[in-house]
Amino acid sequence: MTIQKPERTLVLKTLESLWSLPRQKRRHMREAAKSLKMTEFTLARYIKTYGPGYGIEILDPFGKSPSLHVSAESMRGAELDEVKRERDRLLLERKVVRRQLRVAQHELARAGRLREYLFGLTRPAVSQPKWAISPRDSKRSPHVPVLVASDFQWGEVIRAGNMGGLNEFNTAVAERRYGLLIDRTIDISLSHLPKNRYAGIIYLRLGDMISGEIHPDLAETNDLKSIPAVRSLVGNEERGIKSLADAFGHVWVISVPGNHGRPTRKPQSKRGAIDNFDTLSAWWLESMFVNDPRVSFHTPESGDALFSIFGERYLATHGDRIGSRGGEGFIGPAATIARGMKRTHDQYARYGTPITRMFVGHFHVALDLEYGWSNGSLPGYSEFARDGRMTPSAPEQWLIFFHPRYGATSQWRVLLEPKLRLPTDHEIALFQMEKAT
Repeated sequence: MTIQKPERTLVLKTLESLWSLPRQKRRHMREAAKSLKMTEFTLARYIKTYGPGYGIEILDPFGKSPSLHVSAESMRGAELDEVKRERDRLLLERKVVRRQLRVAQHELARAGRLREYLFGLTRPAVSQPKWAISPRDSKRSPHVPVLVASDFQWGEVIRAGNMGGLNEFNTAVAERRYGLLIDRTIDISLSHLPKNRYAGIIYLRLGDMISGEIHPDLAETNDLKSIPAVRSLVGNEERGIKSLADAFGHVWVISVPGNHGRPTRKPQSKRGAIDNFDTLSAWWLESMFVNDPRVSFHTPESGDALFSIFGERYLATHGDRIGSRGGEGFIGPAATIARGMKRTHDQYARYGTPITRMFVGHFHVALDLEYGWSNGSLPGYSEFARDGRMTPSAPEQWLIFFHPRYGATSQWRVLLEPKLRLPTDHEIALFQMEKAT
């Protein structure tokens, strides 16, 4: 019977695996075959055919206990081969790591170049102002208010006729409501809470500051395209931040991007924060206050902003990337938001960076939940919410006060319009008469 010649690659792999065996097992044919999970006959055939090239031979092949003899020279060669293989593996691994590092450095440099070339911002932004992290264990310690500003969707149009007179929104309405937001924030803080003392205020921009063109109906109906919307938004926010700085002494502006500010129809994970009009507007605002020491900025490129208030760690993110979407039937958005917040808390805990609570926007509803706050919106109730039979919500934003000893002492929903209701027949008639004249 003719014995079929084994494939060379299999033989070489088998002989090379001998070097990984302990020396005692390499010496005895039976132990070597058992460790390699093959019969002694198969191993003997491999060694007889290709063993001499590896310096391997069988001693006493016809005896009761045949053994393997490996020459010292071949062992040294095999060990050198193993060293070479390990060296090649490490060189390849280093090459891959260097490539990844170059990509990361390119992204950082790209963001830095945009920030510098477009707005002349060469110095790094202040990471954390001292007045927000220096706790004082005293009842008279200054509070730190947090004004949560999100989902302005500047440039969107909601027509009163489409909504049955329930709500209306456009750029003129956005400017009026934003002015009310700043005025009422100052009024609540200084007039309604006169005993509070303040070292500064945190202005938390949670994204979706412009409407954008991510949906066809928005692209067709917006009264401002993305770039004009950014210009209009930044002009209004500049005046608002100056007013806050005059009232509170210092302002720390923290910005994260939303989904409406992206330049593409579909979301993208790569460069999601850099290629976003919300980040562009944050850089633009920063350039306007570069010579004002009262105002500092934090615009991370990750899309999430970690910051501390009196030693407690908080997270700001828009809300479209919290790992939870969709509704929960009659429960509404609360269950979806709570689930996403829990997943985000767990993720940061696994990072070794546990957070106390978090701030999100995106859902256009003001809620105080176990794991954080969900913010309202500037437009309020829209055609999209109406078609989904969602609960009507007025335009509102959170204003929350923090104390070094007592934590979040009070929280206010800054209402920017009266509670929504359908107009009466008399009001509709008056409106039509005014429109006709």
